[in-house]
Amino acid sequence: MREEPPLPQPVPEIPRGPLWYCLAIPPALTVVTNGLIASFGGTGPAIASLAIPVVIFFVICGLTQFFNDTITKRYQGRSVVFLNLAYFFGQIIVCFALWFGSCVLFFPALNLH
Repeated sequence: MREEPPLPQPVPEIPRGPLWYCLAIPPALTVVTNGLIASFGGTGPAIASLAIPVVIFFVICGLTQFFNDTITKRYQGRSVVFLNLAYFFGQIIVCFALWFGSCVLFFPALNLH
């Protein structure tokens, strides 16, 4: 007689709350911080705005570990490496674009030409 094949285990789900925190914190922090710096006015805060990408880089580095802990509940091996690299570089690109765009919006008085 044939034995019944074992039932496959259900695929574990990624908790959505921590995943959204990892994805939303760096862009939101970039725009909010640049907006707060711009609210002080003048050219001094515009120079202080140049420190935002450096700070956000370290925030992204810290959140990459949290992102890794979140996705390893479901993915393993090469998928985890790919997702971590995609998260890291994607967040850097998105945050840099938001920082540059918010500088253009928040500091229009600066003559950049």
